[in-house]
Amino acid sequence: MKRKVLISILILGFFVLLNISCNEEDKPDEFGVEARLTAIPETGTTATGFFFDASATETVGEWATIKYEWKFGDGSTNYQGSETETHQYDQPGEYIVSVNVKIYKKNNQGSAGDVAEVIVQVDAE
Repeated sequence: MKRKVLISILILGFFVLLNISCNEEDKPDEFGVEARLTAIPETGTTATGFFFDASATETVGEWATIKYEWKFGDGSTNYQGSETETHQYDQPGEYIVSVNVKIYKKNNQGSAGDVAEVIVQVDAE
C-alpha cells in the first residue's frame, strides 16, 4: 500500500514539474481572422452606389497575404477584391452581401478565414 502511494506521489510530482517547465514559447502561435463588414448606405435605390467596407477586420498573428472574396447577393462576385468595394444593383430587393477574408502565413505554412455578412435593401428609383 505504501509503495502505491509513493508511486502515485512521484507520478503527480512529475506532471507538476512538467507543467511548471512549460512556458509561453512552448505554446503554438495564435493565428486567425475575424471579418467585419459595413454597408453605406444600408438602404438605397437602383441608382445608389453602395459602399462596402471590411477594413475593420481584425487579424491575429503574423501573416504574409490577405485576400477579400466578395459576393454581392445578385450573382455578382469579386474574388480578387480589396478591403473596400462599391456595387450598384439593377433590381429592387433585399440582398445579402458577404466578404470572405482569408489570411495566409509566409511560405504557405497555413491559412485562416472568416466570413462577414450585411443586408442591403434596394428600392426602385
